[in-house]
Amino acid sequence: MNKKFLLIGNIKSLYITQYIENVLEPLGFQIYMQISKEEYTFEKDFIKTHKLEIIKKHELYESLLFKIPFFGRKLKSLFNIFEILKIGSFDYIHLHYVTLLDLITISIVKSKKTKIYASFWGSDLLRQSRKYLGFEKKFLKKYNHISNAALLLQKSFEKLFPTLKEKSEMIPFGVSLLSYIDNISLDSKECKSFYGFPQEKKIIAIGYNGIKEQQHDKVIYALQNLENKNKYYILLQLSYGNNDKQYNEKLINLLKNSGFEYKIVTDFLSMEDLAKLRIATDIFINAQTTDAFSNSVMECIYTKTLILNASWLHYPELDEYPLYVNEFKKFEEIPSLLEKNISDEHLLWNKNKIKEETTWKACREKWAKIYDIK
Repeated sequence: MNKKFLLIGNIKSLYITQYIENVLEPLGFQIYMQISKEEYTFEKDFIKTHKLEIIKKHELYESLLFKIPFFGRKLKSLFNIFEILKIGSFDYIHLHYVTLLDLITISIVKSKKTKIYASFWGSDLLRQSRKYLGFEKKFLKKYNHISNAALLLQKSFEKLFPTLKEKSEMIPFGVSLLSYIDNISLDSKECKSFYGFPQEKKIIAIGYNGIKEQQHDKVIYALQNLENKNKYYILLQLSYGNNDKQYNEKLINLLKNSGFEYKIVTDFLSMEDLAKLRIATDIFINAQTTDAFSNSVMECIYTKTLILNASWLHYPELDEYPLYVNEFKKFEEIPSLLEKNISDEHLLWNKNKIKEETTWKACREKWAKIYDIK
């Protein structure tokens, strides 16, 4: 009989559905999740395809009583605990995105034989007060294993919880686009043709979504100082986070007056088309204000794209792996870095390290080890 695995997380998260599909299902678990009617409707097809066992949230969950701030959340948790207890004991319980209420829930529903795990995603660790984290520590010290989704989180965790260091490690989510990139039979020139990019020009992608924190405008201002603008073509992918109409208009006006040819992508791309876009890109400029080591950056590294990275975004992975990128401290340095190449040998090293660390296969092997699955 398959081991019973209670996954506590948001079924509407792409990371959770990919984690189920690429880790838990191949490892042979019988997967349980507690979800609401609205969440079931949102992911009904996925739930049926992957044969998830659903624990319904209590029928009173949607009542006005449960919407009362603070008190309502605690009441929700109490009623939902009753629903979980009806199922019986679990072999594994894994919490993705750590909250104190969920830690309390797990402490109640677990049995003596249950192995328990927690994974920090980012703000659940970095944006909490020390007092709040101190309460969480009382529960976490009883956990079999605690993971962090990026090296920045892992290093922060070790500083905040030095006594829990030995039972923690960095295990990222896999980067799903890598397998799509591998399956694209077109080369860079053919992918440029697919998007109507000029063959003879280098394609510069600025950022990977439409939020103003990507600082596209400051990068465009810096690029205007280039004398040989005809060598380059600017790409903005604003498919996500492009709700700021005033900022969007500013970018359009900047590009119209920049002297560059350009393309703005606002459509939501399929995985295949996104893979082609990554292959078509020659240079990726990452200048956003704050960031963890995102999938989009890793995807660009995997296609052996030249990376220009802001020094204030110096990811720990750049030193740990290590990875070869060109860094700038000021926007004015960007034009000169466009001509500073990285050797093909180092670009290939970058690709192989990303493959080694962040494919779903590599991540599944790490999870299997901590779950003690042979």
